[in-house]
Amino acid sequence: MGKAREVLRVWCLSDGRPGHYNQSHGIVKALSHRYDTRQEWIEADLRLPFMRPLLPLLLNHTRGAWFRLIMACYRCRLPAGAPDMIVSAGGNTLFLNAALARHFHCKNLFSGSLRRLSHRCFTGYLTLAAPAHDNAIQVLLAPTEMDSDELTMYRNHVREEQGWSGPIWCMVIGGDSGFYTFTAHDWIELARFMARMSDLFHVRWLLTTSPRTGQAVDSLLRDNIDPALLLDAVWYSQAPRKVMRDYLAAADVVMCTEDSLTMLTEAVSAGRPVISLRPARVSPNAAYEHALSRLTHARLLASLPITELDEVNVGEVIDTLEPIAESMPAILARKLEALI
Repeated sequence: MGKAREVLRVWCLSDGRPGHYNQSHGIVKALSHRYDTRQEWIEADLRLPFMRPLLPLLLNHTRGAWFRLIMACYRCRLPAGAPDMIVSAGGNTLFLNAALARHFHCKNLFSGSLRRLSHRCFTGYLTLAAPAHDNAIQVLLAPTEMDSDELTMYRNHVREEQGWSGPIWCMVIGGDSGFYTFTAHDWIELARFMARMSDLFHVRWLLTTSPRTGQAVDSLLRDNIDPALLLDAVWYSQAPRKVMRDYLAAADVVMCTEDSLTMLTEAVSAGRPVISLRPARVSPNAAYEHALSRLTHARLLASLPITELDEVNVGEVIDTLEPIAESMPAILARKLEALI
């Protein structure tokens, strides 16, 4: 019999945003390589956002009766007992994470920018940037529970179970964001591109839209994509399903609109060649541009303009990519082990 693993009671704080939820899941996934993790999820709403400028001052410079004040800024219900670890991602959970860890004298991990909060408020924090402190954990990708090793083992099972065979490509579709704006022409060009790829590479597609896509775009795509090209499709506005794990496991190549770093991160973490597709109207901020640049420079991702897809040799682009060769949760697990 193997040695029993240490049990780790983990409180995961959630602000309700899927991207942050996925990052916290990814951290817990990495922790589970070493510990027997027992997760408890806490919905945390920063109900007094005007207090945000005061909270770093309380946490950085005081040791007094700040805990109740910080808790009063949030709407949440804590489980009974005490945690061994606090985990969260995103600015709205930042201060609650630090306050709870200090109150319960436990370790804590955070994924994201610390803003003006001291790095000493955390056991460790995950960052895409060059580490500035001894408890910074630099990661190439934001944490995700997508595990390339697990998906490779799952691949034959899901293909057999679903009756999917032959060359399979996956298309993951988002929609308009603060940085990206798609037109009807973009969506029609995307549909035409899928048809050309099917003719050229004899592939069939797994396609999923998302909450960001919307009913109008779902309908436009359905009208312009030949159903014969699709092995399976999720039109999210009509019948949402969680299919990313199955789709990424089964696919040989993944294509994804470039508006969601969460979608791109999951696709790259799956260990597949990934191509991101961007519209003509884009204005990403410096942080988003930096994250994309890191992925393209590492050859984990190729970024292509939708309006120029006719001019691109997609086969050559795919051949230049170098998908990750090791599970990202396993890599993160080693970094966490060294720190905690």
